[in-house]
Amino acid sequence: MNLEESSVVYTEEMLEAMQHTDIPVAVYEYRDSRVFSVIISDGFCRLFGFKSKRDAYDLMDNNMFRGAHPDDVKRVSDASIDFAAKGGIYNVIYRTHTLVDSDMAIVHAKGNHITTEDGKDLCMVWYTHEGIYDSDSDDNMLIDAFSVKLDEDSHLYKSKYDNLTTLPNMTYFYELAEAGRSSMRADGKNGAIIFFDMCGMKGYNRAFGYALGDALLHSFAKILAKTFSNENCCRIGQDHFAVFTEDTNIEQVIETVFNEAKSINNNSGLPVRAGIYVDDPKEHIEISAACDRAKMACDTLQDISESTYEYFYGDLLVNEQNRNYIVKNIDRAIKEEWIQVYFQPIVRVSNGLVCDEESLSRWNDPVKGIMSPGQFVPVLEEYKLIYKLDLFVLKKTLEKMKRQEQDGREVISGSINLSRSDFEVCDIVEEVRKCVDEANIPHNKINIEITESTVGRNFEYMKDQIDRFRSLGFKVWMDDFGSGYSTLDVLQKLDFDLIKFDMEFMRQFRFDNTGKSKIIITELMKLASSLGVDTITEGVEDESQAEFLQEIGCSKIQGFYYSRPIPYEQTEMIYNTGLMNGVEDPRENEYYNAIGMVNLFDPSEITSQGHSDFFKNFDSLPMAIAQLNNDQVSVLRYTKSFKELMANNLKIDVDNEDFSDLDLGVRREMYINALKTADNNEDGWSVIDRKTDDNKVIHAFIRRVAVSPVTGATAYVAVGLVVNL
Repeated sequence: MNLEESSVVYTEEMLEAMQHTDIPVAVYEYRDSRVFSVIISDGFCRLFGFKSKRDAYDLMDNNMFRGAHPDDVKRVSDASIDFAAKGGIYNVIYRTHTLVDSDMAIVHAKGNHITTEDGKDLCMVWYTHEGIYDSDSDDNMLIDAFSVKLDEDSHLYKSKYDNLTTLPNMTYFYELAEAGRSSMRADGKNGAIIFFDMCGMKGYNRAFGYALGDALLHSFAKILAKTFSNENCCRIGQDHFAVFTEDTNIEQVIETVFNEAKSINNNSGLPVRAGIYVDDPKEHIEISAACDRAKMACDTLQDISESTYEYFYGDLLVNEQNRNYIVKNIDRAIKEEWIQVYFQPIVRVSNGLVCDEESLSRWNDPVKGIMSPGQFVPVLEEYKLIYKLDLFVLKKTLEKMKRQEQDGREVISGSINLSRSDFEVCDIVEEVRKCVDEANIPHNKINIEITESTVGRNFEYMKDQIDRFRSLGFKVWMDDFGSGYSTLDVLQKLDFDLIKFDMEFMRQFRFDNTGKSKIIITELMKLASSLGVDTITEGVEDESQAEFLQEIGCSKIQGFYYSRPIPYEQTEMIYNTGLMNGVEDPRENEYYNAIGMVNLFDPSEITSQGHSDFFKNFDSLPMAIAQLNNDQVSVLRYTKSFKELMANNLKIDVDNEDFSDLDLGVRREMYINALKTADNNEDGWSVIDRKTDDNKVIHAFIRRVAVSPVTGATAYVAVGLVVNL
């Protein structure tokens, strides 16, 4: 604040005398919870090395103790505020950089209050240069005195500033911002609170250490102080900051902060998110509440890893109220079972039977009504309460399995979703084991679904936890495969029993006219099959998607095409109607798993016995998995080229016809015997090279895959060609 801006009226003689005196003196006014410079003398400018009064006023009003030693800033700042606000005597010694001295100078500041003719209370402070600070000197009496004074002052004054950044602390900032807002409104202006959040601070500390992390925070604080003035800024805590400013050019100013933040620590700065709350003159809320609203706006950007900003809007307040309700009531919702567990069937492609179920939760609240997982799961994850929900879902899944036993039904394997924070707040592996053992359910009946993003946050730790689950006999599935950027890296380094393709693939499938989605998911399916990992695709909604997934070799399908998540009471009826053929016999799980693991796109599945020359000139291989059960032949899986071969050459629709009832132009026994020949061969394979009655030659190679322990049915993988003579 310069002379013309002061609310105090001085005589010309006083101004001249005080401004041009050679004595280092300054006069301050305490107003709106802040200290403003009113008069700065020529001697003050020479002592501290200012080239112009303008530079001196700018520094003293915006960051008065910018050059002070970091250990002295809080003490001197607190003393200045207390002196200006409460009166008394000002007597402070501190170390500071000046523009004159190469080393730190020791400055002694003394002051008292004076009253002007019109009743204004002012603070007059005289400054004395006591010499250069030499911390290595053994006989520096001034240093000893200074140390004593520092110790005394540290006990005399209550802190108003953050120790790391030297910005006002949160309590003092609220006081400053409230006074500033009142002053702005009196002048017909409008204010705003901006909440800043540095992205990835935890990772930065892990990568570079806490010392560089603190330096990063300190540097960002200096950018804020330079942009908004020191007293208008605050470090809320950790990597969160708030500023109070006028509601003018906010976006341009924020962009300036973003750009400067990039260059911190030799261009190793982090992205910064910002939330903006613009003061509403019609609504008077506390500054603390205004900061909360700015934070709400900032929190909407938490999934964005680049510098950006968002304004607070009314719906955010409703969302925050809902969030608070969820956090407050999660225990009651579990106890009183407002949260209900539904089950969505997972259908095996090769037999159309339900082979697994995914357990999903719904919150039926007496006040809020039905809440979907998208409403409460992210909130519980943020507050690290999701483990309560996940263990409750596990408990209800185990109860469902016990009911299936009691009802004389097949016990269907259940998959349980675990969140990242589950692994942070408890030993979730041990908690799951205890729950399952107490229910006396085999471990292999529980599938653990872990998302790719969960793994990526702490790779080595998560690898150990996945290995623990699998060593205990639980199956671990990678959920949302393909939704992140490190999919292949995760798949290479971790062992999963199954990967579940993200439903986003199916959403894109419906609207992709270029065919790219089909190509991508086909190649990923081949990759999974080549790695010997079973596959599920979720989000399947129509017949075209299901047919496509069958053609490219997906083992299992989940989605509304078969059924929405349903309560246990409806499962028996739903699973035996419509597109599902019932429930798979658990004793045949491994049989069908073996069938599902066959890669129909890889000729080595059948030529691994040294017969690769048999097909070396084939451009594409029609492959299928056939089943022989009591001389009844059926096709369980097949490639698109196999389907086309059968339709074009033998007029057979493999989707709709029963092979056992067809007259194929040759004796059925030929095919049955060819399959049985593979059984009789020690290596489990056989070759067909036969001419049919209608002048076609069938070339085929067959390998036995698995035998059902229940029905005795045998599955074979076959590849072949039909040649017209």
